[in-house]
Amino acid sequence: VASIDQSTCNLRLKVIRPSSKSDITPITLLLESSGHFDEEGVRFIEAKLVRHFETGDEGIWLTAEQDDTVVGVAHCDREALANGTWNLLTLWVRPDCKRQGHGTLLVRHLVEHLTMKDARLLLVETSGLESFAEARSFYARVGFRQEAEIQDFFADGDAKVIFTMAMPISTKASAS
Repeated sequence: VASIDQSTCNLRLKVIRPSSKSDITPITLLLESSGHFDEEGVRFIEAKLVRHFETGDEGIWLTAEQDDTVVGVAHCDREALANGTWNLLTLWVRPDCKRQGHGTLLVRHLVEHLTMKDARLLLVETSGLESFAEARSFYARVGFRQEAEIQDFFADGDAKVIFTMAMPISTKASAS
Protein backbone atom coordinates (compact mmCIF):
# COMPACT_ATOMS: atom_id res chain seq x y z
CA VAL A 1 0.00 0.00 0.00
CA ALA A 2 1.39 3.39 -0.92
CA SER A 3 0.67 6.85 0.39
CA ILE A 4 1.90 10.28 -0.58
CA ASP A 5 3.52 12.47 2.06
CA GLN A 6 2.66 16.07 1.23
CA SER A 7 4.18 17.53 4.40
CA THR A 8 7.42 18.38 2.58
CA CYS A 9 8.09 20.15 -0.70
CA ASN A 10 9.19 16.84 -2.24
CA LEU A 11 6.47 14.30 -2.76
CA ARG A 12 7.80 11.06 -1.36
CA LEU A 13 6.23 7.71 -2.06
CA LYS A 14 5.85 5.61 1.11
CA VAL A 15 5.21 1.92 0.68
CA ILE A 16 4.40 -0.61 3.40
CA ARG A 17 4.56 -4.16 2.10
CA PRO A 18 5.20 -7.70 3.31
CA SER A 19 8.93 -8.22 3.69
CA SER A 20 10.61 -10.37 1.07
CA LYS A 21 13.73 -12.51 1.06
CA SER A 22 15.57 -9.70 -0.75
CA ASP A 23 14.93 -7.46 2.28
CA ILE A 24 17.12 -9.54 4.62
CA THR A 25 20.33 -7.62 3.88
CA PRO A 26 18.78 -4.09 3.85
CA ILE A 27 16.90 -4.81 7.11
CA THR A 28 20.06 -6.20 8.73
CA LEU A 29 22.05 -3.12 7.65
CA LEU A 30 19.25 -0.85 8.92
CA LEU A 31 19.39 -2.47 12.37
CA GLU A 32 23.21 -2.54 12.46
CA SER A 33 23.42 1.18 11.72
CA SER A 34 20.77 2.08 14.31
CA GLY A 35 23.01 2.02 17.36
CA HIS A 36 20.10 0.50 19.37
CA PHE A 37 20.85 -3.14 18.56
CA ASP A 38 24.03 -4.89 19.63
CA GLU A 39 25.63 -7.50 17.35
CA GLU A 40 23.82 -10.36 19.11
CA GLY A 41 20.45 -8.61 18.71
CA VAL A 42 21.02 -7.93 15.00
CA ARG A 43 22.06 -11.55 14.35
CA PHE A 44 19.04 -12.83 16.32
CA ILE A 45 16.60 -10.75 14.24
CA GLU A 46 18.41 -11.65 11.00
CA ALA A 47 18.16 -15.37 11.88
CA LYS A 48 14.42 -15.02 12.65
CA LEU A 49 13.88 -13.34 9.28
CA VAL A 50 15.84 -16.02 7.42
CA ARG A 51 13.91 -18.75 9.29
CA HIS A 52 10.63 -17.01 8.38
CA PHE A 53 11.38 -17.38 4.67
CA GLU A 54 12.75 -20.92 5.04
CA THR A 55 9.86 -22.30 7.09
CA GLY A 56 6.96 -20.02 6.20
CA ASP A 57 6.16 -19.43 9.88
CA GLU A 58 3.06 -17.37 10.59
CA GLY A 59 4.94 -14.36 11.91
CA ILE A 60 4.28 -11.07 10.17
CA TRP A 61 7.18 -9.09 8.71
CA LEU A 62 6.50 -5.72 7.05
CA THR A 63 8.95 -3.42 5.29
CA ALA A 64 8.63 0.35 4.94
CA GLU A 65 10.12 1.87 1.82
CA GLN A 66 10.59 5.45 0.78
CA ASP A 67 11.75 6.19 -2.73
CA ASP A 68 12.61 2.47 -3.26
CA THR A 69 14.84 2.38 -0.15
CA VAL A 70 14.13 0.26 2.93
CA VAL A 71 13.62 2.71 5.81
CA GLY A 72 11.75 0.61 8.36
CA VAL A 73 10.70 -2.83 9.52
CA ALA A 74 8.04 -4.31 11.77
CA HIS A 75 7.74 -7.89 12.96
CA CYS A 76 5.30 -9.65 15.26
CA ASP A 77 4.72 -13.25 16.29
CA ARG A 78 1.83 -15.06 17.92
CA GLU A 79 2.27 -15.52 21.67
CA ALA A 80 2.49 -19.20 22.55
CA LEU A 81 -0.26 -20.52 24.83
CA ALA A 82 -2.36 -17.36 24.49
CA ASN A 83 -5.59 -17.08 22.52
CA GLY A 84 -5.25 -14.42 19.82
CA THR A 85 -2.37 -12.54 21.44
CA TRP A 86 0.55 -11.32 19.34
CA ASN A 87 3.82 -9.64 20.31
CA LEU A 88 5.36 -6.78 18.32
CA LEU A 89 9.01 -7.82 18.57
CA THR A 90 10.67 -5.41 16.15
CA LEU A 91 9.66 -1.93 15.04
CA TRP A 92 12.40 0.25 13.70
CA VAL A 93 12.52 3.26 11.38
CA ARG A 94 15.74 4.83 10.13
CA PRO A 95 16.45 7.89 12.34
CA ASP A 96 16.46 10.37 9.43
CA CYS A 97 13.02 9.05 8.41
CA LYS A 98 11.37 9.27 11.82
CA ARG A 99 8.36 11.55 12.33
CA GLN A 100 7.37 11.08 8.69
CA GLY A 101 4.64 8.52 9.30
CA HIS A 102 6.51 5.27 8.57
CA GLY A 103 6.16 3.87 12.09
CA THR A 104 2.48 4.77 12.25
CA LEU A 105 1.87 3.15 8.85
CA LEU A 106 3.77 0.02 9.89
CA VAL A 107 1.62 -0.32 13.04
CA ARG A 108 -1.58 0.39 11.08
CA HIS A 109 -0.74 -2.32 8.54
CA LEU A 110 0.20 -4.79 11.28
CA VAL A 111 -3.20 -4.18 12.86
CA GLU A 112 -4.88 -4.86 9.50
CA HIS A 113 -2.97 -8.14 9.10
CA LEU A 114 -3.68 -9.17 12.69
CA THR A 115 -7.38 -8.36 12.38
CA MET A 116 -7.60 -10.79 9.46
CA LYS A 117 -5.98 -13.42 11.71
CA ASP A 118 -8.63 -12.79 14.39
CA ALA A 119 -6.06 -11.42 16.84
CA ARG A 120 -7.42 -10.01 20.09
CA LEU A 121 -4.42 -8.27 21.58
CA LEU A 122 -1.07 -6.87 20.46
CA LEU A 123 1.74 -6.44 23.00
CA VAL A 124 4.93 -4.47 22.74
CA GLU A 125 7.70 -4.39 25.32
CA THR A 126 10.36 -1.72 25.57
CA SER A 127 12.91 -0.30 27.96
CA GLY A 128 12.15 2.16 30.72
CA LEU A 129 15.44 4.00 30.13
CA GLU A 130 15.26 7.68 29.23
CA SER A 131 16.83 6.88 25.84
CA PHE A 132 13.61 4.94 25.03
CA ALA A 133 11.22 7.76 26.03
CA GLU A 134 10.56 8.58 22.36
CA ALA A 135 9.57 4.94 21.68
CA ARG A 136 7.21 4.88 24.69
CA SER A 137 5.63 8.15 23.58
CA PHE A 138 5.19 6.78 20.04
CA TYR A 139 3.42 3.63 21.28
CA ALA A 140 1.00 5.75 23.31
CA ARG A 141 0.35 8.05 20.32
CA VAL A 142 -0.53 5.16 17.98
CA GLY A 143 -3.01 3.58 20.38
CA PHE A 144 -1.09 1.36 22.77
CA ARG A 145 -1.85 1.58 26.50
CA GLN A 146 0.87 1.14 29.10
CA GLU A 147 -0.11 -1.99 30.99
CA ALA A 148 2.82 -2.85 33.26
CA GLU A 149 6.36 -2.02 34.27
CA ILE A 150 8.77 -4.61 35.64
CA GLN A 151 11.62 -2.93 37.49
CA ASP A 152 15.23 -4.00 36.85
CA PHE A 153 14.14 -6.48 34.15
CA PHE A 154 16.81 -5.85 31.50
CA ALA A 155 19.47 -4.76 34.00
CA ASP A 156 19.65 -2.90 37.30
CA GLY A 157 17.78 0.36 36.71
CA ASP A 158 16.34 -0.73 33.35
CA ALA A 159 12.65 -1.63 33.57
CA LYS A 160 10.61 -3.54 31.00
CA VAL A 161 7.59 -1.41 30.03
CA ILE A 162 4.72 -3.39 28.52
CA PHE A 163 2.10 -1.79 26.27
CA THR A 164 -1.04 -3.41 24.85
CA MET A 165 -3.46 -2.62 22.05
CA ALA A 166 -6.86 -4.30 21.69
CA MET A 167 -7.47 -5.37 18.12
CA PRO A 168 -10.59 -4.33 16.21
CA ILE A 169 -13.13 -7.08 15.67
CA SER A 170 -12.56 -8.64 12.28
CA THR A 171 -15.35 -8.32 9.71
CA LYS A 172 -14.57 -11.98 9.01
CA ALA A 173 -15.37 -12.85 12.64
CA SER A 174 -18.43 -10.58 12.89
CA ALA A 175 -19.93 -12.01 9.69
CA SER A 176 -20.18 -15.48 11.23
